[in-house]
Amino acid sequence: MRLLPYGVAVVAAAAWLPPLAAQVGGAAPPVQDARLAGALRLAQDGQTDSARAVVAGVLATMATTDPIYPEALFVAGQVAGGATEAQRYYQRVAVEYGWSDWADDALLKLAQFDFANGNAPGTVRNVEKLARDYPNSPVLGRAAYWGIRAALALNDTAAACRWVTQGLDHVAPEDIETANQLRYFAGRCAGVAATPADSTVPTPPDTMPSPVSPEPAASGPTYYVQVAAVSTQAAADQVIADLKAAGHTATTVSEGGLLKVRVGPLRDRDAADAAVRAIRERLGGQPFVVAVP
Repeated sequence: MRLLPYGVAVVAAAAWLPPLAAQVGGAAPPVQDARLAGALRLAQDGQTDSARAVVAGVLATMATTDPIYPEALFVAGQVAGGATEAQRYYQRVAVEYGWSDWADDALLKLAQFDFANGNAPGTVRNVEKLARDYPNSPVLGRAAYWGIRAALALNDTAAACRWVTQGLDHVAPEDIETANQLRYFAGRCAGVAATPADSTVPTPPDTMPSPVSPEPAASGPTYYVQVAAVSTQAAADQVIADLKAAGHTATTVSEGGLLKVRVGPLRDRDAADAAVRAIRERLGGQPFVVAVP
């Protein structure tokens, strides 16, 4: 199977991103909150500063446990002023609100941003997570397309062809454009043995940060890295599973009505800072150091 060289493909993908950085990848679920729907209309009319102000006001007055909160975070990503800001909002939806209707769409956005940024392994990880955690997602067909592109960038034709099959099995009937894209690749997969469905494309060693193993503190405060504060055990379990896959041991602490997922205890502040960098590079989000007396 032949494709544009990865560098050319990345340039093409980046050039394809619309001016509103988060509007990558098609329609998301309908927005239920009228204020958020109004913000999206403002953004579509080019009033992005006003749109961001509306969303910021909604987030400021809403409890993180509100069922609409993940929707507000997703819309914040859609009207964000840049790719980094948008990714941060989508990462929060995917990690902290995995139970919501927006989590699979957030993973699709993250996969697309990773591909545009030249991070094929990150694209694969997000697509694999979407397929594993949301096997009946209506966006799985579109996600499979990016799985194909990333697998080809990593010279794994078998994995790409597996994504062709999975994508065609799940593409929405009305999504004719994605179906045609998948069929294009399907025509090139004849005779190619697909990798097993539970396999993943390995991350090259030089792009994967070394996980920091927790070690008990000898004296003074005990250091942890807080990764997420979620409202349900299911969401906490998902964050813990992601951390375990990245080589970290995590625990939960119940405070203020939230379950706070933390990595540790860690040896000292330097070890905690190193863990923050490793977790942010591998999983994204906004992890931070917590010192417990």
